[in-house]
Amino acid sequence: IKVFMCCEQIRADQDHWVLLRLVIKPKGYTPTKDTVRHEYGHIKQLEIIGPTVYMSTIGIPSMLNLGDGDYYDKPWEVTADILGGVKTRTHSRDVVAKGFTYLATGATMRIAQKTLRTIARCFIK
Repeated sequence: IKVFMCCEQIRADQDHWVLLRLVIKPKGYTPTKDTVRHEYGHIKQLEIIGPTVYMSTIGIPSMLNLGDGDYYDKPWEVTADILGGVKTRTHSRDVVAKGFTYLATGATMRIAQKTLRTIARCFIK
């Protein structure tokens, strides 16, 4: 169940990114504290891996419910729970390890993206 709509401004190097994080709130629905914490965990993921990598590795898979198994055992949902401080859901060590491996892969993609951008600037004047 989705919770709220907020706007986050993220600073990425010298560039400023503004991401509108739209989360649908059904009429009459009051989110639990852990639902808000989980969604906050997604914002923390965004800060770690940046908006471009976030959309391709977390935003779209989460919105489309991609992958196998229980929704909250998917790697992008596990790390959202942990980073957001969800208290009512627990995950096995294996699932947590897979979640952080997945997030680390996204962070590596962001570093590679920045490196390529820097190299390209050296050759394009």
